[in-house]
Amino acid sequence: MISNMGKTTFVLLVLSALVSTPARSDEFRVESKVYSSEKTRPISQSLTLFRAGRVYDLLSLPPEITIFDVANSRIVMIDSARQIRTEMETGELITFVEQLRIRASRQVDPLLKFAAEPKFAETVDDDGRLSFVSHNLSYRIRGTRATSPVVAQAYREFADWSARLSARVLQGAQPPFPRLAVNAALERRGLLPEEVERSTSDSNRPKALPVVLHSEHKFEAQLYPADLKRIEEADKFAKDFEMTPLDQYLHPSLQAKR
Repeated sequence: MISNMGKTTFVLLVLSALVSTPARSDEFRVESKVYSSEKTRPISQSLTLFRAGRVYDLLSLPPEITIFDVANSRIVMIDSARQIRTEMETGELITFVEQLRIRASRQVDPLLKFAAEPKFAETVDDDGRLSFVSHNLSYRIRGTRATSPVVAQAYREFADWSARLSARVLQGAQPPFPRLAVNAALERRGLLPEEVERSTSDSNRPKALPVVLHSEHKFEAQLYPADLKRIEEADKFAKDFEMTPLDQYLHPSLQAKR
């Protein structure tokens, strides 16, 4: 039999274990900054929160929230300034990028043809950075070991959907397939990208300098109370704000003409 003292100690241990349960392995945050080769200040900043199978991507320049709710086959984009939202089915986005692949494969431009079926020479530099090299497009990445395969997979899936979405909503964006190939290689190695340098060359202008974009990503294996408040607010916006067709969301002038 267990004495009263033993029972009390047992209860306290159980309560202590419940209170000190570590953060879920699929909950983490990423602060990102993107720089161009000509600028010292970031051209884009974002905070990305991973929680309960959803990803909340909070862009500060310009302000926008995107909720990747892939389990429910939807992506929600929120403009808090205009108090509107739009939604896209993930299946619709997959169809769009596959059509984009077909169109790109038929182009004369070498970069577009490469983007349709990318094949990189993958190497590890002396300083441990990964290089993905092709004639027109190259990536150089400093990675950090993911805390678990769950985190590596979650980030890879977010990065894939984000690349697909950019190809759909950003004017002049390249097909996403080169970045998808890089994302897959990072997950295979169990790595998260802390620094990414993307260099693009124009075959039609051999003397022109490459266009270089540099991004920095800070990963933390926890969410803060302020993060949870942001998530709660984003979920509220996704319910309360007016639903707007995608074209009107992307082009405010169309919304004004309604």
